[in-house]
Amino acid sequence: MTNLSLHDFADDVAEVIKRLGAGQAVLVGHAYGNWIARMTAVDHPHLVRGVVIAAAAARQIAPELTAAVTKAGDVTLKDADRLAALRFAFFAPGNDASIWLSGWHPHVRDVQRAAASAVNQNEWWSAGSVPLLELQAAQDPFKPENKRNEMKDEFGDRVTVVIIPDASHALIPEQPAAVVDALAGWIAGLP
Repeated sequence: MTNLSLHDFADDVAEVIKRLGAGQAVLVGHAYGNWIARMTAVDHPHLVRGVVIAAAAARQIAPELTAAVTKAGDVTLKDADRLAALRFAFFAPGNDASIWLSGWHPHVRDVQRAAASAVNQNEWWSAGSVPLLELQAAQDPFKPENKRNEMKDEFGDRVTVVIIPDASHALIPEQPAAVVDALAGWIAGLP
């Protein structure tokens, strides 16, 4: 798990598609995973039918969000401190942030950050030329309201934006049914 880049992760996804899919796949990348999904579409366009970017950050984010991710995943901190970071960066008010207190692996976070740093954002940002569904959480600090149309403005009609209410950056555990409905509807309309 050293000297990896998003290209390596994209190659892994492509291998899974080849072995299990025998065709084109619709990739769903949540948060960090959207970078890998987009990189896969750039590096292996013949294997990707469309990309769903779920709770994707804006092109540039505030430094306090990166700090909150680090704090949320720092298993040496008190739960109260980690919960505060989870509530700030990941969960909308009223949603249970405690469900994400476990399952953090700081060494994996470090590998992910190094892999992302090894690739210029412009290499993966476009997701090639495939259709894109951007699932935005209405209260996601990583995608503030003034950045809602960032992808649509840049890539036009190949981007469909769906805003999921009562959710933040965690999105999927917050509003699973709404996410599934949006995915199913969009995928059914793909050529």
